Amino acid sequence: MLLKWKDGSQIKAKFDTCFDDDNGLDVDDKNYEDFTTFAFAAVETKGNPPVFITKDNYFCINYKNFPEEIFAGGKKIN
Repeated sequence: MLLKWKDGSQIKAKFDTCFDDDNGLDVDDKNYEDFTTFAFAAVETKGNPPVFITKDNYFCINYKNFPEEIFAGGKKIN
């Protein structure tokens, strides 16, 4: 897959998994948020994408840092 952000940065990546996530607040807090997070293994990086890449090349995206464009098999899927 190829993930591209508005600033031109991009990551070639392999999808790993997705999971339910939250912002760490108590569920009763008015600012509590839950969302889906997607985990990938980075293959190649260009620019400075808005993600933290671990030493073993994994990173996550969710609605806070979602790419502008996503390509799979050369076709835009979003």
